[in-house]
Amino acid sequence: MPYARRLVTTTTGSPVFTGVWAERHWLNVPGPFYGAKADTMEFGRAAAPRHVAWTAGSVRDWWRDRERVREWALTAAAEREAEEDERYRAHHRDAAQGHRDFVAPIDDGLEAYLRGYLFRLDQRREPRPDEPLPRL
Repeated sequence: MPYARRLVTTTTGSPVFTGVWAERHWLNVPGPFYGAKADTMEFGRAAAPRHVAWTAGSVRDWWRDRERVREWALTAAAEREAEEDERYRAHHRDAAQGHRDFVAPIDDGLEAYLRGYLFRLDQRREPRPDEPLPRL
């Protein structure tokens, strides 16, 4: 985060990313940075730090609604797998695997990460190994 703050204070010129928090994309996993609508990363590294605003409530809301994210990704994977055009079969299978890969951390590991992130939001530091983490 100190690096991001330094980027924000040294970035000049007209704003590139002027996303609205209420319009953030529901598929974005909570974290110190997020993408809204589309981001080609042409200017993202310099401008994205201006849009850091996840709160504990936002993280918990996302986690509570994670089944919607899982369902979307698994449905998209199944649709890709069902594509019958042989010319694009490898592409569709790869895309389907990408959707399943997107779901994997939700099922294994993301909860621990988000609990640590909640701690960081509240305490403004990383938790020590012996400290209990907040519940989602």
